[in-house]
Amino acid sequence: MITISRFEYENLKQENSELRIAVEQLRYEISLLKGGKDSRTSSTAPSYNLGRSNRISLRASSGRKSGGQPGHSGSTLSMSVTSDETIDHYPCVCEQCGEDLQGVKSTSFSRRQLVDIPPVMPIYTEHRSHIKICSLCHFENRGSFPDNLHATVHPVYENIRERIVESAVVGADETGCRVNGKKHWFHVWQNAE
Repeated sequence: MITISRFEYENLKQENSELRIAVEQLRYEISLLKGGKDSRTSSTAPSYNLGRSNRISLRASSGRKSGGQPGHSGSTLSMSVTSDETIDHYPCVCEQCGEDLQGVKSTSFSRRQLVDIPPVMPIYTEHRSHIKICSLCHFENRGSFPDNLHATVHPVYENIRERIVESAVVGADETGCRVNGKKHWFHVWQNAE
């Protein structure tokens, strides 16, 4: 029989407790590794990926220089022959001697174009069903709306919203996107349909 002091017993008991906690944490991490679950294969947040590092690139080197490769035909956005708006920029004074250039004609010019894509804006088309009363029988006659107009505004969105609300199971997700350099969130709710 082996005897130990009370002090040694308490130390061993504490160490045993700490080792049990460490073993449980390791078992959890092993289960994640064996199950292949990470931010790419499950809803686990990227910050919980094991062995994750933002400092090390995971891309393998191709051995080629960065940029366009020899023999690759480059492409760029070509300028429009007719622009929607032209803004002329004239020099006002000579950069070398300071002479006023207001009355001097241009000999040539160089061009640069800025391409702006206009924001997507809804186009509202109002349909009016007019009422006319027959002068002979006094019947109230109404003009017919097109077959695709059932509700006052956006029937498709309202139909989708109602189906989501009525669903027994609804999935929700969010995804990030950058707009003008700022991060925004797009929220999605869905059902099996």
